[in-house]
Parts: sequence; C-alpha cells; structure tokens
Amino acid sequence: MSCFMCSDETLLALALDAAKMRGERLDRELVQAHVLTLYAANLAAVNERYSKNPTESNPPQVTWNLPNLTPVERLKAADCFEYQASDWSGYEGSEAQKLVRLARKHAVVCLPGYDEAPWR
Repeated sequence: MSCFMCSDETLLALALDAAKMRGERLDRELVQAHVLTLYAANLAAVNERYSKNPTESNPPQVTWNLPNLTPVERLKAADCFEYQASDWSGYEGSEAQKLVRLARKHAVVCLPGYDEAPWR
C-alpha cells in the first residue's frame, strides 16, 4: 500500500462539506482550521508509513477558489482521504476522521433524488 498527500482541493472540499454538515458559519478561519486538521492527519499518515524519510510540506491555505465537485466526486474525495490517512495510527477517533464522516454525510444528502426518496 502506498500513501500520499491529498490535493489542496480535496482537503478544502472535505473541510467545507464538514462545516456545512455541522451548520457552522463558513468563514476563512474556521475552514482553514478544518483544512489544517485534515492536512495534519494526512501528513502523519505519510510520515508514519515512510518513517525513514519524513515528509515536510507547507500546509494549504484557504483561497476560496471553491472546488466545484459533484456529490459522487465528494464521496470519492472522502474515500481517497481516508485511504491515505488510515495509515496513521491515531486516525481512528480523531477529529480528522470525524470531519471526513461529516463531509461524506453532506455528499450523500446532496445526491440527486435524496430529498425526494421516502424515509423507510
């Protein structure tokens, strides 16, 4: 299994969707904090996976060039992030995991037909 740093677009999309699902006000400071949480988990996973060669990179900055992803692309971004971050031993129960679960839930409720489907 390999592990890599997810794109800034992925981190921003997940951070925004998690904030929306929590009903948080979308300001730069809050979204940046979520992006940094996700970034730190991703970096910890890469460094834990390749401990002999720690990776250092600059954390992404929120630019408000908002990703225009479909709900399916958002779900795929969440899957990609979790696949990468799960290499970190601290991922289970982490704030990053909570954010990704919220982002995934937001993507699901944005799927076409979700609101119209009966509650069973």
